[in-house]
Amino acid sequence: MFWVKRILIAVSALVLGLILSLLAAGLTRSYWQREWAPPDKQVELASKWPVLKISDVPPNSAFDLLQRAAKAQSGARPPEIQKELRRLNVEPWSDSSFPILVRLLEENQEALNLARSAAVAPNPQMPTYLSITDSFPYVTPVMRISELFRASAARKASMRDFTGAYAELETSMAFVQILSRGGYLIHVLVEMVCEIQASKAMRLIALQHDLPPEVASHAIARLLEIARTAEPLAETFRAEYRTVPSLIDMFFDPSKPSILGLAPDEKSAASEQRIRSRMKRAGWLVGSTREDVNADLARVYKNLVEVTEKPYQAQELKRLDKAFVPRMQFRDWILSRDPVGHMLTTITLPTFVPIITHYHGRKTDLHATAVVIAVRQFEQTQRRPPDVLQDLVPSYLAQVPIDSFSNEPLRFRRKSDGKWIVYSVGPNQIDEGGEQPKVDPRKYDDPGDTVFCACEADVARERIQREAGPPN
Repeated sequence: MFWVKRILIAVSALVLGLILSLLAAGLTRSYWQREWAPPDKQVELASKWPVLKISDVPPNSAFDLLQRAAKAQSGARPPEIQKELRRLNVEPWSDSSFPILVRLLEENQEALNLARSAAVAPNPQMPTYLSITDSFPYVTPVMRISELFRASAARKASMRDFTGAYAELETSMAFVQILSRGGYLIHVLVEMVCEIQASKAMRLIALQHDLPPEVASHAIARLLEIARTAEPLAETFRAEYRTVPSLIDMFFDPSKPSILGLAPDEKSAASEQRIRSRMKRAGWLVGSTREDVNADLARVYKNLVEVTEKPYQAQELKRLDKAFVPRMQFRDWILSRDPVGHMLTTITLPTFVPIITHYHGRKTDLHATAVVIAVRQFEQTQRRPPDVLQDLVPSYLAQVPIDSFSNEPLRFRRKSDGKWIVYSVGPNQIDEGGEQPKVDPRKYDDPGDTVFCACEADVARERIQREAGPPN
């Protein structure tokens, strides 16, 4: 029995030594956040927007009226509506050629009137969301209201009521301000539909009609004002940071809903539950406690806020994308402090880079739309396009708006066929002459510029014809 005791003592000593070496390595090993996240980074994470509960939304405030407008809409829409929406401002409007939209406009007058009131009502802040499981039941209805305003604008433009048409599009853009104040990344969804689609409609109307100077000048001023007063992206991330405690609680508490949303199958759901159950019991053994994870994710958000408060830089996004959260092997998980924080950052970070590029693309889109309208005004007056954008100053623009991706004025070129283009260098920050339109406006490493051209309506018509296929 003596030799058995000696073996047990030797094994115990070996295990104890291994544990001590692992702990020492874990304490001295380079932190997974590495040099990009110094612990003393002085960045404010508190959002300037106060917490607003749904029960505290003031009656007849902007959000209250918009929510009532969303509820007042008529029921389900036929699938053919998308075809009519794609044809707006591209094909001539008539009530017979757009029967679905005509009917929806007539059925939704109450919703449209409430939405118009919302656009000019005080207190635009939406309720604050503190959990990633909070839902936004009014988002889809608001997007549908935005579609109706674009339809109403097309109808008014066909009757040469350009003042009314642009007023409808400006109302649609106001939804962004209402739904982006104090919210949880919701502005990204709303901007895509409510604002970018509305600015596209403004361009199409201006390219195909001679706008009265007062309508054009008002539209240019509003577009530049909307771009100037947009909620800073840093505020968006600060508001989103409010949900971090709920994300951490969900990970450490197996009774909470799935971290990644609805699991695709029972096997995946069971696997996640096992991981979360084990982490609840043993997370502290690998250095991952609620306090540690919260502190580490705070450092992640501090770096995101710092990046978004600086001018756009594609190389900075590349650094975020590739080196912000380095890939960890199994040995790294054993030796690293807070592998749970690393995992949660790996899950959430890929969504942030597209949000940053989309934000700058949105501002560039608004600026470019103002420039397109100004170029058209120059053409109406001079019967020719300008040679350079500086020709628009000061009669049509106080100054040439900047390209948010380059932080320099937007670019302009007259092509050999006599047509002109306004363009942005796009997320890759490379001037490619506007020859290659950007395919995916969210990718900083894709080639191509973001182009706004005199032939935008023709391009849209060709796309519609391709989608329709050859005639029978």
